[in-house]
Amino acid sequence: MNKTFDWNERVMIDYEDVKNGLNDILEEVRALRSDSLIKQIMSVKDQEKIRNWEKLLGKRAEEKLTIVVMGDFKRGKSTLINALLGASVAPTDVSPETITINEISYSDRPRREAVLKNGRRIQLNAEELNRGALEKIMDNLSSPIDYIHIYDDIELLKEITIVDTPGLGDLMNQYDAQVQEYLANADAVIYVVSVLSPLSESEQVFLCSSILPQNFSKLFIAANMSDCFDRQEDIEKVRREIESRVAAFSADAKVYSVSALDEFCKRMGFKRPNEQMAGYLEDHFIGFSDDIRDEMILRKDFIKAQRLVALAKTMSADIRSRVGLIGSMLNQSHEALEEISRRCDEESANLNNKLLSHYQVIRDYSAQLAFEAKSWMTGFLKRLRAEVENAKKADVVTIQKHIQFYIMDVVREAVMCCISAHKPAMEEKLLGIAKEFSARDLFDEAESSNFSVAVNVADISWTAVDTVSFILQDGMSIVGMSNIIGGSLIGHVGMAVAGFVRQSKQKDKQPDILAPLLENFASIETSVFEQITSAYDKVSDNACNMLTKLFETEIENSRNATEQAIRISENGMMDHEQIKKQLQNAFAILDGIDRLIARFE
Repeated sequence: MNKTFDWNERVMIDYEDVKNGLNDILEEVRALRSDSLIKQIMSVKDQEKIRNWEKLLGKRAEEKLTIVVMGDFKRGKSTLINALLGASVAPTDVSPETITINEISYSDRPRREAVLKNGRRIQLNAEELNRGALEKIMDNLSSPIDYIHIYDDIELLKEITIVDTPGLGDLMNQYDAQVQEYLANADAVIYVVSVLSPLSESEQVFLCSSILPQNFSKLFIAANMSDCFDRQEDIEKVRREIESRVAAFSADAKVYSVSALDEFCKRMGFKRPNEQMAGYLEDHFIGFSDDIRDEMILRKDFIKAQRLVALAKTMSADIRSRVGLIGSMLNQSHEALEEISRRCDEESANLNNKLLSHYQVIRDYSAQLAFEAKSWMTGFLKRLRAEVENAKKADVVTIQKHIQFYIMDVVREAVMCCISAHKPAMEEKLLGIAKEFSARDLFDEAESSNFSVAVNVADISWTAVDTVSFILQDGMSIVGMSNIIGGSLIGHVGMAVAGFVRQSKQKDKQPDILAPLLENFASIETSVFEQITSAYDKVSDNACNMLTKLFETEIENSRNATEQAIRISENGMMDHEQIKKQLQNAFAILDGIDRLIARFE
């Protein structure tokens, strides 16, 4: 046997053992929070935060796996869900798109409920889930609908909860915060695209900005509507094209050619949409559903254990940071605390000035990355020009039909490759600046240990400051979102190519079709380079803004800890020996929590 295995996929987990370990961890946390001296040390806000951690961990321990189904509107998301479940559960007669978030889970008593934002529940029947009926109901409710909860007694739902989201578009903006919360808690995402529009630019934008940064256990990309083709070769060609586009920004996502409609019709006993392709479509949907079973359901204990461990580690680090910060303040004299409080106010007012030198470092480094990206693009554009030269051999109709879109696609993918290659370098630079600033610059006249600005460096990621998400928001899309703003990179290229092709007056000669494009290729290169400069400028601007917000938060945390320490000092609530002993006890408990967590890593 030559097949190699990922040993992590063969790790066996006893989830009940993990849950018992979690209960031990929570007992330790409760002991820490309930200690009379710790309660005197920590603010009410800090104690509430710890209680929230306890509730969150307890809730997550009991939750089933969650798979969020996303995609642009009219991609067949709800039909795909029904095909997986083998029943008409998710509403599909909605035009043009689902208008609520639908959470689908198991119950031996099937029912539909509208969960309102005020917490009340309204019972619905299946017919009331179509858009027309639902909008009338929504108009008469005392509170907006938070989500629709659909319960059904389908075996698969005993293992997973499925979330059906609105189609990406204008309506999606209404649910952005809510969808992001579902994404943050998801164990996997099924992203549905159409083979008739294989992974459009807007879909790539959403994948890059909202889905990939979440680091899900699995990302499944369903290339739906494959029944629209009559040849396997055409389906496979589209799948390979989608795979090549996905590979530009993700090495882990897997693409499946499926027909949700065909599978649903098969399972319901209806006429199949494309009889000659029925066998092929059935086999490929089985492969898709089997992978979901193998990657998610069969490994559910491992996935759930990992998410609990990650959450527990974050909780421990947060509590340790809070205890450490207040502890460092309590070790100061009353006069020193007053001085720290004054300095916090001062530093808050002068934060931008203190950060100026760091801003320049970020901007200079971003400019270096942009220069490197341009050097890469120079070689790429040279090769692209040679390909255009070779295209003279093709027939006129093919050139006219494809050349503009081909160039737009390959330039977009090249730019995305540049950005992906620069992610680690920019992230490392930002982490270094954050650490240096918090350790030395914020309170440069004091010992850094006395001013524990607890920077959560995990919050500083390239994803949060770069590429599509902020570029799209700030009006400099590098992936052709010209419907949102004008003058985008691919928009420039596309318009230029189209214009040069239109300049040709002799439509029957291939060389003349491409001549204006080749003669003006330098202007396309200039446009690409100008837009790369603008895009990387936005990278640096947003990185600077993010660092500012981060340190504003940390200064506020230091101010709150200082005020708490002053209150304790003024009230004579405990002496330094008590403080020292209690801090030692607190850190001993946290060390014990970390040892418990390490057992399950």
